[in-house]
Amino acid sequence: MANKIGQRGAVSVCEMLRDVAVQSLREQDIAATLGDTVLVCMPETDEAAGKVAADHIQRAIFAAVRPKLKMTVEIFSVPQIDQFLKTVWQ
Repeated sequence: MANKIGQRGAVSVCEMLRDVAVQSLREQDIAATLGDTVLVCMPETDEAAGKVAADHIQRAIFAAVRPKLKMTVEIFSVPQIDQFLKTVWQ
């Protein structure tokens, strides 16, 4: 996204998308931006519920943003996240 609207524009769009996503989350969930990425952490959520939540968030974003954005959604399990964090923090 940043190559089409610039880094500053991408960060602004991601902050707005994060704010839209937050409206779809529970109190214990966390949404954050990292560069031109929106991250959502939903503890105590299995993969099936995560897919439903991701679909709900995508629909909310598509309703709020014109033109529609190309979005990629990835769902990671706790072991995958733990492995990623161990790799990053080494």
